[in-house]
Amino acid sequence: MVLDTPALLGLVIYAIVISWLSWLLFRMLFPPHASPATLHVRDYGEDRRKIPYVAPCAIPEHIVCKEKYILNSRGMLLHTCEWWPQHVGDKPRALVVQCCGFADSNTFLPMTRSIRLAQQGFAVVGMDPEGHGRSDGLHAYVPSFAALVEDYWQWFTRDIRSNSAYAGLPTFLLGESMGGNVVVQLLLRDGLEQTNYFQGAIMLAPMLEVSPRMKPPKALVTFLRHLAPFLPTLPVTPTKDLLSKAFRRAEVLAMAQKAPYGYRLKPRLGTALQVRQMEASRRW
Repeated sequence: MVLDTPALLGLVIYAIVISWLSWLLFRMLFPPHASPATLHVRDYGEDRRKIPYVAPCAIPEHIVCKEKYILNSRGMLLHTCEWWPQHVGDKPRALVVQCCGFADSNTFLPMTRSIRLAQQGFAVVGMDPEGHGRSDGLHAYVPSFAALVEDYWQWFTRDIRSNSAYAGLPTFLLGESMGGNVVVQLLLRDGLEQTNYFQGAIMLAPMLEVSPRMKPPKALVTFLRHLAPFLPTLPVTPTKDLLSKAFRRAEVLAMAQKAPYGYRLKPRLGTALQVRQMEASRRW
């Protein structure tokens, strides 16, 4: 069979497009700074708990750090931390409930903030949500943002409020990035149910919506939105480097890149879909 010139040119273009798409998919799955041979060790909570842990800073002698695991309503182990300022006696100035950002963990960069707060006399508690840090779940996968918020609410009302050490302390929420959105949801629920648990909140760059500059073209968004229900854990959502956008100081960025539970891939489709639904249904 002899191919005419247009048909041959079409085959060449087809081969180039397929090759480019294959290369693009590989780069999405395995960025240059993430080795395919080592990525799998962080996939699930039980795997991440086996990774040797190196604290980002030394814990002062007058600060007591306690860690424990709790069970959520879905039978998943969630890792929690507590920082208690011994130098103020039995009565800290207030309680700070910290909600970490997407793909972050309370045992790394947020830990440095917790220690600084404890040094100022505040008691600090934090929980790694599903898929984050040493908690159970596929790494950086958020199958349901509503379930994630419910986990925070249940942890606070069941484990923190019932702890006599925190009785009577003014309580403030502190959330960064995705954790900032969690803070908003907790405040809304606190108001709707009139529980009055929280006296205030601090939000650091809260992820209330995604900047249009960070989003892929609309046609690609539409395609991925329809693909997400079938392949929700596929880490191929096109985004710019989130770490470089999150940290301006070179030394902090270098520390974040060394995080033992850091996520090195693109956001998973199911997680991106949750973010999109969160934007569409926001109540503020």
